[in-house]
Amino acid sequence: MTPLMAAKAFVGLVVFGALVAFWLGPLRWFATDWARERMFAARENLFDMAVMKHVSFDDPAYHRVRRSINNSIRFAHSVTLSRFLFHFFAGTPKELPSEHIAAREMADRIADDKARAVAHASLDEVDNALMILLLLKSPFSATLFLLILLTPVVVAHRGRFPGRSRLREKLRPFADQIQIEAALC
Repeated sequence: MTPLMAAKAFVGLVVFGALVAFWLGPLRWFATDWARERMFAARENLFDMAVMKHVSFDDPAYHRVRRSINNSIRFAHSVTLSRFLFHFFAGTPKELPSEHIAAREMADRIADDKARAVAHASLDEVDNALMILLLLKSPFSATLFLLILLTPVVVAHRGRFPGRSRLREKLRPFADQIQIEAALC
């Protein structure tokens, strides 16, 4: 091994260590804060429906949906892939519905159509935030996601994509039309 190769290997290890440190520290904190902000906004939308008298503050459905969102906000820091997989496979007893399913069922009981739609949209927003948080906080799932996302790009860039020339031929008329329209503007 030459000194240049050793220096490149050392730099590679330092960069990899910095990426791992970034992943385990600031990125996870940022992802948790970002997800909580989205959940706060969803809860705020539900609160606005109650303020505008579309649903009563005393409605049990409102309380259940709000409690579900509050629990998601409170425990967002503990969302990890291993905990998700454990709860997914271990499950809960069938006679005890999960908090979130009960919240969706209770949201269906809200009388006002607009408030019901906002309650379901709020629960959907919380679900989306938690799934993105799960992806960002888990090095395994994020790496897998990036590999799946980047594989076609890398393969096409290296020229190993078998349909590359056929695809280029089929897209050529569209590219020419875009160039013509761009020249006219």
